[in-house]
Amino acid sequence: MTKTRALFEAVALQRTNLNEQIADNIQGMIESERLRAGERLPSERGLATLLNVNRATVREAIHILQQRGLVEMRAGSGAYVTQVTPEVVAGAISCYFASHKCSAEDLQAVRAVIEPEIAALAAIHATPADVKGLRARFKRLETAWGDGTSEAIATADSEFHLALAKTAHNALFFAIMNGLGMILTQRLRDRYDVRRDPSSPSYHRRVCDAVAAGDADAAREAMRHHMVVTVP
Repeated sequence: MTKTRALFEAVALQRTNLNEQIADNIQGMIESERLRAGERLPSERGLATLLNVNRATVREAIHILQQRGLVEMRAGSGAYVTQVTPEVVAGAISCYFASHKCSAEDLQAVRAVIEPEIAALAAIHATPADVKGLRARFKRLETAWGDGTSEAIATADSEFHLALAKTAHNALFFAIMNGLGMILTQRLRDRYDVRRDPSSPSYHRRVCDAVAAGDADAAREAMRHHMVVTVP
């Protein structure tokens, strides 16, 4: 705890948005491994004293870190640094997107870069079980498109893209797409008009067929075309 105390005594805060500053500083300590998984943070009162802020501000900062998946509260014991998992990374990406007010263009630019490569990797690494699962996700998407509800389409579309990322067998890509999927589902649910682009399922089919055939170039090109033509 002496080492941890020294970390927090070195933190310099501006007097605005204190809760976010504290959360960001602690996140930086976790990312740099100055705070490791399983370590307990100083108590709420202790942090307030070390940082010269009130306990309510510390409480809000800890809540932000919980939302980011970086700390967990243990009854009667305090706040602990969590083990970073793909789910934690996904939550952090989603939280960052929301809190930093990233634009739709930002999101699309990221997808346009990584999703074609995910499709190519999926074609290279897909197992028969992966292909079966991906086809099942595509059928669900196709059915949802016919049903015509934004809710069903949003969920099925995100599940297809996440299944594709899983098929790539790359943990980092999967974590990133898991985080983006949380954002995409909400965006699709809020604004997708199924009549706007009835051809969208055909692009997903091309990706699925290319992956099943083990054709990385075709999978990459099909996803790239999907990003350009159908993704707003």
